[in-house]
Amino acid sequence: MHSIQAVPGQTPFVILHLSHNLTVSKIPEIRFDLSSTIGHMKTMIEKRYGSAADQMELILKDLHGNNVCNLGEDEKPLSFYNP
Repeated sequence: MHSIQAVPGQTPFVILHLSHNLTVSKIPEIRFDLSSTIGHMKTMIEKRYGSAADQMELILKDLHGNNVCNLGEDEKPLSFYNP
């Protein structure tokens, strides 16, 4: 799940609500600038939670939990997926 936030005078950012397929615990939201790449996001998630970045599959979901797309291209920025 995600939401895009814009604060006047600042670069828009995305708030991610993460879940992990091996745990039911809630992971606190993480904020990323829209210019961040998918690869950078995976690296930051790996640093925080220990899951190997090269083993991650990130899936963009809408507010109802429906899959929108797979974030599989590490070099693409988040802004590429901005509706």
